[in-house]
Amino acid sequence: MAKLTPDAQPTNQTSSGGSGMADYSEAAETAAQGGSRNELDPKISKAAIKHAKFAISALDYDDRATAIKNLQEALKLLTT
Repeated sequence: MAKLTPDAQPTNQTSSGGSGMADYSEAAETAAQGGSRNELDPKISKAAIKHAKFAISALDYDDRATAIKNLQEALKLLTT
């Protein structure tokens, strides 16, 4: 796996802010209301993968706090 460049570091955005994140929140609400727990909405999956990748990148830079934050965001998306 190639190491990410410094300009590709994780962001400090949370799911309540930042562009595009509202789409993931809406998808999570829709899935929680009527979707099966076994089916994963592609938007939620994409967002969780993004946060997991950011966490890995943060660990490459020894940024523990950002790694934890992004892993928590990924878990939050997957468990709601």
